[in-house]
Amino acid sequence: MTDRTFGFIGLGQMGAPMAANIAKAGFPLMVFDAAGTAERTPAGSTPMDSLAAVAQAADTIFLSLPDGTVSLAVLGDLAGMAERRTNVVVDLSTVGPEAAREADALCRAAGLTYIDAPVSGGQAGAVAGTITVMWAGPGSDFSRVYEYIRDGKDA
Repeated sequence: MTDRTFGFIGLGQMGAPMAANIAKAGFPLMVFDAAGTAERTPAGSTPMDSLAAVAQAADTIFLSLPDGTVSLAVLGDLAGMAERRTNVVVDLSTVGPEAAREADALCRAAGLTYIDAPVSGGQAGAVAGTITVMWAGPGSDFSRVYEYIRDGKDA
């Protein structure tokens, strides 16, 4: 499997430790947070100055945002970008079914694959790397991401 580059948007209470675990595992990771990236950047990741910069550098972007409204706003910006490398978005936020359906439609129209993947386990689980991820999206994308993590980098 070819190496993929990951992006992470949202470095708050849940996002920062999840991003830190991705970076600790040795995956190439670009990060951005609208509330301030420099002070929230996990060790081993690369801070970026905008969502657009992450989208131009990363194949897959993970979102960890406060709610469906914020996720939809970020996805709208991403979908409207003429130039982006990103083709898969994994939304780790808890957005609810209505926002997830809207996000999926928005992404499909823009040629993006949307994965609704809320997490359970709280901040302690995010720090420990023991959260549970509930995946709703194409099985082929789940298999590809899972195989990459399991076999591609074996952290």
